[in-house]
Amino acid sequence: MANRSPASTRNGRAPKIALVLAGGAARGAYEVGVVQHILEEVSRDLGREVPLDILCGTSVGAINVCGLA
Repeated sequence: MANRSPASTRNGRAPKIALVLAGGAARGAYEVGVVQHILEEVSRDLGREVPLDILCGTSVGAINVCGLA
């Protein structure tokens, strides 16, 4: 089995975190609530804000990530 180590130890840098959202009107409304909840919970667990390095989306997903930028 290959020896796996976290990306941060392989290249000396922390891994990038990306958020990709899909299109679709109703899905976009759903995604807003889900993303908000996930970011709140993860931030609470980490004790700091979640660093989102890459934000992208299609259609309403692109509009939603503009709100996060």
